[in-house]
Amino acid sequence: MVSSRTRMKNAKQIGFLAIAVVIVLVATLVFQQWWGDRKQREPEEVSITVSAAGQSLEVFPFSICEPGVPCEEAEVPEISLGKDDSLKVTVPEDVADHDWTLLKIYDDPKANDEQAFGPHEATEASAPAMVEEYESKLVVCEVTSIMIGHDDEGNETPYRVTWSVRAKIND
Repeated sequence: MVSSRTRMKNAKQIGFLAIAVVIVLVATLVFQQWWGDRKQREPEEVSITVSAAGQSLEVFPFSICEPGVPCEEAEVPEISLGKDDSLKVTVPEDVADHDWTLLKIYDDPKANDEQAFGPHEATEASAPAMVEEYESKLVVCEVTSIMIGHDDEGNETPYRVTWSVRAKIND
């Protein structure tokens, strides 16, 4: 026979377990609601910052493409650098929280370089104005990332987003 003390103990344990299950369910529902309602910027609203030689420039996407769809390209802004300067690129959390790349294009293709960053790995990177080894000047710097945006019907869809800036090296 099971004593009333054992039955009481079992009832308490079942009660605590039921309360714990309810707490986990409520927390899950609250999190899902918050996740679904959070305000996320569209790719065209996200800018990066480039700076060099005391000047700073806010750069909006050069191209935004759905996979398999041709890209329309925008105007590429220009920033001036001295030969000894570096172009500093700063990306916002919208970009830094997932994979992104920095492509550095020089007037000698041997000097070209690409850096890849993982989620939360970096918010800044730089590109030297000159690569002395090749006597090559920086021509263009591009940041590329995959972002989620909304298509014409309002559905979430991935986009390949590229921010581009042209470098003008002052002699």
